[in-house]
Amino acid sequence: AAKLGREPTKAELKFVAELYDYDVMNSLRARVDNVVKDPATAELLKPWYRLLCKRPGFHDEYLEAFNLPNVKLVDTGGRGVQQLSEKGIVVDGVEHPVDCLIFATGFEAGISYTELLGFEIYGRNGVALSEHWRTGVRTLHGLTTDGFPNCILMGGNQQSATAANTAHLLDEQARHVAYIYRTMRARGIRRFEPSVEAVDAYVRSVRAAPVNETLLDFYLDCTPSYFNMEGRAQKSEDIFFGGRYGDGPIPFFNMLLAWQAEGSMAGFVVENADTSLQ
Repeated sequence: AAKLGREPTKAELKFVAELYDYDVMNSLRARVDNVVKDPATAELLKPWYRLLCKRPGFHDEYLEAFNLPNVKLVDTGGRGVQQLSEKGIVVDGVEHPVDCLIFATGFEAGISYTELLGFEIYGRNGVALSEHWRTGVRTLHGLTTDGFPNCILMGGNQQSATAANTAHLLDEQARHVAYIYRTMRARGIRRFEPSVEAVDAYVRSVRAAPVNETLLDFYLDCTPSYFNMEGRAQKSEDIFFGGRYGDGPIPFFNMLLAWQAEGSMAGFVVENADTSLQ
């Protein structure tokens, strides 16, 4: 069928998206007013950020709980809990006694690899991974990096694919890593690492993927979350969906399988038990 009218411009698409965003978020804020009886508490519970700036969540009884006589909302003003005392929680200098404390702090996902680990990794000549990646992440297939022999970097934040099912991504990565170590054992390889040239080539392929400027601008303007490195993001690589393998998860998995099928451990420098690096 023939198309009617012209294609909308990026500015027009952005405008329509903002209107839709405002409509959806306004309905969520209105629901808070409809459910929570205390106006002051309701105002503090309203989500004043763009749709999908934070991971959406829903619970049938969450808002209703704030109408119970034994439930009180303590607003931290975005700064979090000040400290824990012997008797309870301290927020803005005020102690709130509690009998039981349940930790539900969430997790940080869109931060640097060493921050995720909670410790530093040191490679050849004592070089720290954070220093090695100071000007940008460098990997081969998102799993290894030059200068760090026998080091596997699992996860999706460093030039791997983005998959809706993270467990699927980790499973495919684990299978690939198992192939590497199985091949090492079969061939008597005691040490491996990607060459600088192989890493450079892979980094170029990742960075060659087109950047969705609209999506980038959206996440850079969002309130702090794992989508924008807790508000520290400044470029495409910093946002949660940036700096990934651009063709999607299935082509990424197929690339790993093709690399295995080729059989030469292409891009790796290896050292056998009885030979030097080759």
